[in-house]
Amino acid sequence: MIIELQEIDKKRQNYFGYLQCIRNLPSVPLIVFEVARLLDNPMTSASELGKVISNDQGLVAKVLTIANSPYTAFHVEFLQ
Repeated sequence: MIIELQEIDKKRQNYFGYLQCIRNLPSVPLIVFEVARLLDNPMTSASELGKVISNDQGLVAKVLTIANSPYTAFHVEFLQ
């Protein structure tokens, strides 16, 4: 029990050290919250989701990268 508590304390100190090194942490864009809200609703259409995602160029780029990756079953390249 004492060894476990010492290990937990050591991990806590390590995490605290990592957090002290963070100088600039970007905030999460509101678009992420909106996408999450839409994904939680089973009635959300792909069109609605696409309209929201299209407002963030970085997110569009990531979605297209995944859609065009060899891991997807599609053999057609998606274009913006």
